[in-house]
Amino acid sequence: MAKKISDMKQYVAELMANGAKPVFYAKTARISARPGIPGEKITTTLANGHQETVNVAKAGDMVATNPGGEQYVIKAETFKKKYEIDPDNPKVFRPKGGAQQFLQLNEDIDFVAPWGEDMHMKSGDFINVTDREKGDIYGIAKKEFFDTYGQCTPDGKLLPQVKTLPGIKYDARAGNMYEQIQKMLDIANKENSFVYESLNGTLLVVEPGMSVDDAMNLLDEIRSGKKKTIFYNSVLDYLASRDVKHVANIIEEITQDNDIVVSNIQGTVFRAFKGMNAEDVLNAFETVKKIEELRFASQKLQKDQTSSMQMGQYLQNQNDNR
Repeated sequence: MAKKISDMKQYVAELMANGAKPVFYAKTARISARPGIPGEKITTTLANGHQETVNVAKAGDMVATNPGGEQYVIKAETFKKKYEIDPDNPKVFRPKGGAQQFLQLNEDIDFVAPWGEDMHMKSGDFINVTDREKGDIYGIAKKEFFDTYGQCTPDGKLLPQVKTLPGIKYDARAGNMYEQIQKMLDIANKENSFVYESLNGTLLVVEPGMSVDDAMNLLDEIRSGKKKTIFYNSVLDYLASRDVKHVANIIEEITQDNDIVVSNIQGTVFRAFKGMNAEDVLNAFETVKKIEELRFASQKLQKDQTSSMQMGQYLQNQNDNR
């Protein structure tokens, strides 16, 4: 059962007093937007069907739609401050940039958003605490957060989201999925690396040598639930402290040979496989982090137990060579 929070400003202060540190992210996704109709009720429903919140548009407000389809209301002054028309595509708006501060939740909570309606957030979701002193605190679901925000420095400079795994940003204007996947494969073959991308809310990972049809079939398998792709992006503090128990959330996801777990930590990307324990995950991260220009993901490993053994041997060899 979700914890009911009556004072979000106090709740955030307590989290930070207990060691929680805000992370800096900037919005990167393009959005579509239209003027809201005064009195219009907008329900923010996520891709998984979870109803996050409801808001009522007022005169001058804008109704925005993210690439994943979720809608929300933005006050007129906030919209002007945060968005501008994309010169490459006047039908959409691009974020003006700027660092924002977020905390990731470790429990389910319910609270009243700044616009006066309830918000229902789950463990793993994020809350925007940039203007926490003003009490302007609201939530963003985990999947939608990573689909629309990129990690940045405190002054708003976007950090490289991938070093060992070159990726491409979601193109909201690309109407042909086949062409979008071809772009991914072109990069994979050129860089001899795995490439990940969120395609209409489905995370796909392709590798060098794949055909477009292979990738399309894999996408269908992931969407049908036959295979699963999990992306983690916020376990830096856990890894830095080598607190193994907090890495368990990654290990718990490595439950099937079909699972592909990709973790991006400060631009260092590595893959975790079934058969790796928490120490293996920590060491894998540190190995990739320390070896300059390492194309860790370019090793073509089969997604089975043998591959896990090969990866373990690979990591051991790298440790021996350091």
